[in-house]
Amino acid sequence: DSDSIGPGGIPWSEYEKNYPAQIKFLNSRITAAIDKIYQKSRLAGKPQPIIIIQGDHGPSAGNLDEVKPGKQSMRVRAGILSACNYKGLDDSYEHSPVNVARGILSGISSLKLAPVCDKTFYSTWDRPYDFTLFEHKEISD
Repeated sequence: DSDSIGPGGIPWSEYEKNYPAQIKFLNSRITAAIDKIYQKSRLAGKPQPIIIIQGDHGPSAGNLDEVKPGKQSMRVRAGILSACNYKGLDDSYEHSPVNVARGILSGISSLKLAPVCDKTFYSTWDRPYDFTLFEHKEISD
């Protein structure tokens, strides 16, 4: 049903109404956690820790083609939250979870890990194990 999120999910209208409160709550919890991590690090006399926050894309907008997704649908479905306070991340690392980790490890250690090709495997609610491969270059421009 295009008027709800997921199989047997909540109606879009309810989701849209409650989403701002969810984000406000989550932001306050994340901010408090980061502040506590920094405070403990300072009190222990340790360098500022590297913090990585990554999150799923969330639900797609109800008007996307879920069965045969095109470039626009995949931009929405593959987009994620990815934030870190590490300043040395080279631009050659796409900001996928695996490449953020590889870039940071390469910058802070003797490991030299080249970025890997960003890929997204997509499936629908009805066919969760029937994957379609999209490479990052196919859905970005």
